[in-house]
Amino acid sequence: MRKFLRLITVPLLLLGLVANAQSRTIKGQVVSATDGKAVAGATITVNGSKVAAISSEDGSFSVNANGTVTLSVKSVGYSAKSVSVPASQNTVKVSLTEESSQLEEIVVTGYSSQKRKEITGSVSVVSVKD
Repeated sequence: MRKFLRLITVPLLLLGLVANAQSRTIKGQVVSATDGKAVAGATITVNGSKVAAISSEDGSFSVNANGTVTLSVKSVGYSAKSVSVPASQNTVKVSLTEESSQLEEIVVTGYSSQKRKEITGSVSVVSVKD
């Protein structure tokens, strides 16, 4: 009986070690393509999994993954980018290009009724003609 347990236990332990060895940590940095400065607060996700990270103030990040993966990097004010990371590579540098959009019109609306003595700050009245 003991020999039977040894025959089953040893392969299971080795299988666990092999499965654990395939997991790796990918470290990287997210920078701006225009000036090379770090992009803080960028979201890095591993496609096809629930693994995600956010870049720190210096743009660095770290995610755990298995094999060849595709990282999706997004940040406000920048175009999203997908980067393929082969199984042999553990570091990556991602350059995001700035995305600008301009407003064509700005409409300011306001409606309230308050006494002037209750308001802190400046009050101005604009006529309908203006």
